[in-house]
Amino acid sequence: MSDWFVAKDNVDIIDDVNEGHIHNISFKKRVLQNTEIPNFQAELASAYEDLGDYSAAPNSTPLFYEYASYVLVKEDGDTALCRLHVGDIVSFNIEELDDSFAVIRTIFCHQKNDRHFAFIIIDWFENTNKTMLDCPIYRLRMVANR
Repeated sequence: MSDWFVAKDNVDIIDDVNEGHIHNISFKKRVLQNTEIPNFQAELASAYEDLGDYSAAPNSTPLFYEYASYVLVKEDGDTALCRLHVGDIVSFNIEELDDSFAVIRTIFCHQKNDRHFAFIIIDWFENTNKTMLDCPIYRLRMVANR
């Protein structure tokens, strides 16, 4: 399975890297459910466990979207409006890794216990350790390496 990321709407989330808060999450252009996600319910339950929610597996139907946006408030008070679109290539600042890149595969919203949660599913790129014109070359990770 690809990696999942989640954020609770209208709740301050501390980002380990940026020490920021995410709020005002909104979605646009609803699309049909993505049926190509293997073990979707089990992966969704696992994502909730990562948030510390070990209650029964979620049973409401998620809503899928093409676009999501949110406001990131950094620790120094600066704000940034962030927009995500299915198919976008995004970078992550992860301490253990050099530059990390991924493609957004799915954006969806799910309701559990009267709260709405925003998720993105990504496919990671891996560095091939080859360069062309002094630039690194990346490729999508194979399914076994995700």
